[in-house]
Amino acid sequence: MRLFLKDQLVFILFFIFQTFVMWGIFYLDGYGNSKVAWYVLLLQTVFIVLFLTIRYYLTFSLYKQLERPEEDIILQGPHPLIKQTEKWISTIHEKHQNEKMESETKRNRHLQFIHQWVHQMKTPLSVIQLLTEDKMEEEDWKNVREEAERLEKGLKMALYTARFEQFEEDFRIKQVSISELVQQSIRENKRLFIMNQVFPEVSLVKEDFVYTDPKWLSFILEQLIHNAVKYSSGKGKRIKIDITQELNNWNLTIHDEGIGIPAQDLKQIFRPFYTGENGRISRESTGMGLFLVSEISKRLGIQVQIDSVQGQGTDVSLIIPTRPF
Repeated sequence: MRLFLKDQLVFILFFIFQTFVMWGIFYLDGYGNSKVAWYVLLLQTVFIVLFLTIRYYLTFSLYKQLERPEEDIILQGPHPLIKQTEKWISTIHEKHQNEKMESETKRNRHLQFIHQWVHQMKTPLSVIQLLTEDKMEEEDWKNVREEAERLEKGLKMALYTARFEQFEEDFRIKQVSISELVQQSIRENKRLFIMNQVFPEVSLVKEDFVYTDPKWLSFILEQLIHNAVKYSSGKGKRIKIDITQELNNWNLTIHDEGIGIPAQDLKQIFRPFYTGENGRISRESTGMGLFLVSEISKRLGIQVQIDSVQGQGTDVSLIIPTRPF
């Protein structure tokens, strides 16, 4: 009703103006009988009110929909304005659906290309790693191996970034042990620890089972462990991984003795492509690791907390519900 009155405000104001003009004509013409003027005014007012009532009744569904745009669009009525609005909305919807299908097709082609490209790159990468396996004592071959491992990490990042676009289609819930996933991540990154002279200390517990997707949780752990090692590189440095239980949650904390995160960067580290002060030091930093950790954690119902003191180290905590879904 309010929107209808606003829409008809000009018409109502025009009616009031017309009334004053009409009374002015009666007055200037010298009509002494005011009853006729009042009768004409009353009759005109009745007709105007009746007209507005009928018009509101015929266009009720349109104004109701416009006042509540968040609801589903349901337009009913014989009024030409409603029929034309229905055609307009139908045309827009059809155009939107066509654009959506076209965009979805392009996105699927792009994801397919990324998957094929990553898998094609894995073959020559595996050959390079195999060739360097027995030649790690030579400095040149050692450097080749390090670059190959950086390339492998980059390919994995590209693959998971592409898969994240279709997270719901690549999502499987299972009962998994957090300790087993941590041990698996440490084994897979054993060479990374050795090359950077960083040593893990793990405090594991028994029966730390949760229901989650092990592949995506493993990716989170790998990203956090890789960051902890990368920014703790140096002889004698250690990374401590603790698992504790708090009510219905498991708290997994990764503590490193690295360079820490500047205070001004802490609030922005989860932004995509944000590398911060430390990222400018590391040439391989993309700013996507922690962004993916944050987004995947939200999908898994995991809370991520980061505390850091520059020059002393960083604590990253994952609060993992036993049954997040």
